[in-house]
Formats: sequence, C-alpha cells, structure tokens
Amino acid sequence: MRHVVKMFLRPDQLRRVRIYRREDGAFSFDEATFVIAPNGEQRWAPLPAYPTFCDTAETAEREARATISWLRLASEYSCGGK
Repeated sequence: MRHVVKMFLRPDQLRRVRIYRREDGAFSFDEATFVIAPNGEQRWAPLPAYPTFCDTAETAEREARATISWLRLASEYSCGGK
C-alpha cells in the first residue's frame, strides 16, 4: 500500500502530484487530473506513471519537480481539498 507523504496541487486545482512511500520502502510520485464524469461523479484520474524509485521523499520531490513543469512553482498542499 502506498503511504502519501506530500501532495501538491496545481493553482487551478485540476492536477495533483503525490509523493509516496512504496511498499518496498522506496519513494516515488504520481500525477493525476481532476475529472467530472458525465454522471456527475468527481474523481482523480491517474496520468501515465513515472518509473521513479528514490531513497528519500526529498529525492522523489526533486525528481517530480524536474519532470512536471507546473510543479516547479507549486507549494505543498497539506489539508483538505478535492
């Protein structure tokens, strides 16, 4: 099971990045987009995965910021939200 240690939201709150600890102890990140289905259901839809295996959450965050352009200017989002 993934344990999310940080989450970042794009300013328009339609994209998010999560830094998480993997079951094997390594850290990685994923990106998702906020969608509203035709039936009105709201959810986060995952975007293609980034094959990253880092030794610390800080290293995974640096990799995410280097990979995802909007994240370079984003600040951490730590409570509530979509």
